[in-house]
Amino acid sequence: MDSKYKMKFKIVLLFITVCLFWTCVHRPGGSLDYQLILKPYPTFLLEVGGGEEGSYKRRMLQGEFPNWLASGNYKIINSGSLESPTQYWEYLRGLILVSVFTGWIIMITSLLTKVLKAIYERLCRG
Repeated sequence: MDSKYKMKFKIVLLFITVCLFWTCVHRPGGSLDYQLILKPYPTFLLEVGGGEEGSYKRRMLQGEFPNWLASGNYKIINSGSLESPTQYWEYLRGLILVSVFTGWIIMITSLLTKVLKAIYERLCRG
């Protein structure tokens, strides 16, 4: 693998790591408020919570939510509401998520192109 591809992979991996530590927690009770939190470890859970207050409590007691959420083992980075104007961190989070998915598409496409070129060169020689 070229150093160019290794660098692309490292950048995409860095963005993925940042994304997997952030989560939006929606408040219970039909509220449109949410918080951007920093989880204690990376998970694929990008949004959690919400719903009616009773349903939220039942789901919490049944263990549907992660332990770090139930025990309060997280740091609140910022808060927002779907009713308020969009805040800068929402754009930043969205941009990072889009760049991760775009990065994977670009990386897979470039590696696939490299492999296909190598196969084509071998077929032309033989």
